Amino acid sequence: NVEVLREGENSTQVLVKAIQNDQVCVIVQACFGKQRESNISVPVTKKMTLKPVDESHTLPYKEGIMPAFFQHVSLCPEQGSMPFTGAETSHLGGWMKFNHQPAAITEAHIIALTDAWPPTLLQMFKQPAPASSMSWYLEFVQLPTLESKQWLGFEAITHHSQGGYGLEDGAIWSQSGQLIALTRQTVAVFS
Repeated sequence: NVEVLREGENSTQVLVKAIQNDQVCVIVQACFGKQRESNISVPVTKKMTLKPVDESHTLPYKEGIMPAFFQHVSLCPEQGSMPFTGAETSHLGGWMKFNHQPAAITEAHIIALTDAWPPTLLQMFKQPAPASSMSWYLEFVQLPTLESKQWLGFEAITHHSQGGYGLEDGAIWSQSGQLIALTRQTVAVFS
């Protein structure tokens, strides 16, 4: 169900509801804005801390253990730990791409790849436990002009977690280190 909330000269805001069995499963609110001329410019202050891709660290797909969608993506973790390993950090990062590369990488591809990473807090659990995204925000800082075979970098950390909820911030990078998007999500964890 797609509803245009507001359509102006420079931006359009849309509300989308994914409905299954008469239940709302996901709500997406998107804002699409035209680029504007401005004298205000603040350069990117974040720096990617990932090392070059080492494809030998790409996670293999294990049916029945990993979500089924995982067979379509390659994740090459570099920072942090695997879920449920009792890690002492919530910092998580690495490289991502599709196993069967699309002709061109779009914003939708970047969203799907970013969603393949587990919440940063799951690595801190010592045994399997469920988690759920309560809200997820992704802001593109530039239009991606990426080659389809290029790896994308992902780095995220939970800044605060208490009472079963965590607030996670992250960044998505091109392989050359250009910031493509910023992400923030609130995650519910169940122990």
